[in-house]
Amino acid sequence: MTADEIKQAVLDALSDHPAFDPEMHAEHHQWIRERIEAERRKNELLMSAAKAFTQWSVVGIAGAIWYYVK
Repeated sequence: MTADEIKQAVLDALSDHPAFDPEMHAEHHQWIRERIEAERRKNELLMSAAKAFTQWSVVGIAGAIWYYVK
């Protein structure tokens, strides 16, 4: 059986199911892609905030040490 025959068999089986058609399947995949992208952006934002916090903490600690020494 070729890849095209398998693909067509799966599409035929999905088309036979009344609540699930190829268009709905494509929409589902698009929704999953959108969720993955949203999660990626959220993670990037959190990492950026953590990096900024760490950098400012170092500046604050260095300032506190300088103030204490002086």
